[in-house]
Amino acid sequence: MAYSARVLLDSVSPVGVRLTTLEVTFPRFVLAEFNTHRSFCLDAETKLYFDLPSKRKGKTRRFAMTIAELFEKWHHGATPRANRGKVKSASKIDPDRAYTAEELAHLAGYAGYSGIDLLTRRVGIPRILRHGERYRVRGADFIAWHKAAGLNRQPLRWRVAAMKLRSCNEESGEIYHTSIRDVVFSGHKPVFRVTLTNGQKILSTMDHQFLTRSGWQRLEDAVGLRLSPGNVASWKNTPEFAVNGIAAYRDAQWLAGLRDAGLSAVQIAAYAGVTLDQIKYQFRKHGLRSTNPEAVWHLSHVEEPWNKGRRYSNLTTRGRPSKARVRRGSESHLWRGGITPQRKLIGAWTVQHAFSTHRANGFKCVLCSSTRELHAHYVDPVAHNAERAVDPTNLTSLCKACHRDLHRRNLELLLLDHVQKGESFASFWDTVGGLSLRKPWAARPKWAMVRHFVALACVEYVGVRATYDLEVEGPYHNFIADGFVVHNSRNSASSRAVPTAKLIERVESEPAVPLEWGRNKAGMSASEVLRGDEAEQARRVWLSARDAAVVHARALLDLHVHKQELNRLLEPFLWHTVIVTATEWENFFELRCAPNAQPEIRAAALAMRAAIAASTPTLLEYEAWHTPLLQHDEYELDIETRLRISAARCARVSYLTHEGRREIEKDLDLYERLKVDRHLSPFEHVATPAPDDAFYANFRGWVQMRREIEAEVPSPAGPG
Repeated sequence: MAYSARVLLDSVSPVGVRLTTLEVTFPRFVLAEFNTHRSFCLDAETKLYFDLPSKRKGKTRRFAMTIAELFEKWHHGATPRANRGKVKSASKIDPDRAYTAEELAHLAGYAGYSGIDLLTRRVGIPRILRHGERYRVRGADFIAWHKAAGLNRQPLRWRVAAMKLRSCNEESGEIYHTSIRDVVFSGHKPVFRVTLTNGQKILSTMDHQFLTRSGWQRLEDAVGLRLSPGNVASWKNTPEFAVNGIAAYRDAQWLAGLRDAGLSAVQIAAYAGVTLDQIKYQFRKHGLRSTNPEAVWHLSHVEEPWNKGRRYSNLTTRGRPSKARVRRGSESHLWRGGITPQRKLIGAWTVQHAFSTHRANGFKCVLCSSTRELHAHYVDPVAHNAERAVDPTNLTSLCKACHRDLHRRNLELLLLDHVQKGESFASFWDTVGGLSLRKPWAARPKWAMVRHFVALACVEYVGVRATYDLEVEGPYHNFIADGFVVHNSRNSASSRAVPTAKLIERVESEPAVPLEWGRNKAGMSASEVLRGDEAEQARRVWLSARDAAVVHARALLDLHVHKQELNRLLEPFLWHTVIVTATEWENFFELRCAPNAQPEIRAAALAMRAAIAASTPTLLEYEAWHTPLLQHDEYELDIETRLRISAARCARVSYLTHEGRREIEKDLDLYERLKVDRHLSPFEHVATPAPDDAFYANFRGWVQMRREIEAEVPSPAGPG
């Protein structure tokens, strides 16, 4: 396979709005770059909330920034500032030559080369790196910086990416922190002002997703939003939107959740950052019991101890002997199986290897990132697998608190199973026993906060405005914007749906390989590429990784592992096919055809732009339909059948079987299954001309078939 883009159907409405459906093929490893160009977005003046370190030790301060300001800092850096007269002259610098820092400092009038070092870091003047040599700077780059007095900008992306943006834990409702991965300008689009009964407001497009009492919903679906030809907004629903929280300890649901997880009032007070009396008062106020004996017992007995039923003659106790006699066997807080000579030797070996283990983990606890009182812990416990008792790769780093809780609750084997499933250590505490005290304090504001819900007051249309969107880290892809909890129309091939044997054949015969090998440097774009032997060696290493992935995929296939798991091994080397339909292409091409875009996504975007430029759209009258993937003789079918066949074939791209003649009966059957299961995104490619050029969902001047389907049956909480 190779990069390709072809027009499946090109239509224009009576009011002159063009709708184009493309089939595009590109390497799967740039799919994220393709998908970050979304249609739902927020107004430029939307405020984002960060928690930054305070001058007071251990405290934080709230910092607000508009999304437009964030975009400017992310992509362009700090406010422009003038050169400070350090450069006496650039007349001696040859634009066609590359200089070392010492040479450039001497010619430009700097006192030493450290000034050039600082300049390349702050202003982002590219460094030319050659193996075994010191970096060099192009004379042309330096001259351009010198001439641009007042336009020099310090890069800020790395600093912005480290800022803690407020987000919401969708399971507990607690406000925590996430990090920014990208900031996207989404173009100028119709924007609406949403006002709640408490006075909170936000400006967004009708496609942006909000967390409501009924789950994630687009603004249009949540409120039943419609825009009349006279640009008057109307709505029929008054849902409750999730907004930035109140102090968690005042929320009855949050308190009950921690209590049901087995935490005591003392533990809840410590976690919420308030006094015990405040927690007790809230329990009395909401009529809640302060303890849950059954949950407390479950918290301490998640699994039976590995040594239950064994007897040891050398068991010694500490403290009061009478207490140990009362709590015998697995009930005793001292029950850990005794001490044997072999265990003493293993313990000594563990102490010897503890430092190297902590160094490999960055001197941080792998569960909570704490740096205090680290212990070496066996991932696969010695009692469970004695063969790995002296295996350095079996050791990891836990802080004293996590280590204590892990053994106290007998979670050793649960942690082992969690890791063997490929899950990260950092997500372990969120998967056992509900909320955990082992979350790092830095992961949330000063006091624990939870979101709450406020009803809608009104929605107003404010006009076409500049819009932006964010991409944030998981596990919950949401963030707080103007106090609202908000979320981060394409159908593409799915590696879960294609048999593994076919994928292995494709990976071996036509692997996806990067177009060029950028030399490593700071920032998102490589300014220099590897060439000659270095580039060839990089290609060999890439294909060697492909061969290893194929070997392991075949081994899993022999074990009868389902393709939805083992096909993930092959994804970095696969080509990917996507069907995309849109009316607005300018901003996508501006971002993805730019010289600093990733080469692979740029190649796909250039092919898409060329395909659209070479195509001539067909005029569709009112009540006619844009129906991709229909064959010529099928236009004789009745309109309802044509619509269903087209939507079903757009969905078949998941199996890469959307080309060629299909059995109409099977297409109609697939349509019914998609409709019943509420997989509605394939219905977005089928559309009919609108009476004007206003936006309807994410199309301008066209109404999607999805709107009619959603009108037939009330949609569930989440998106289709």
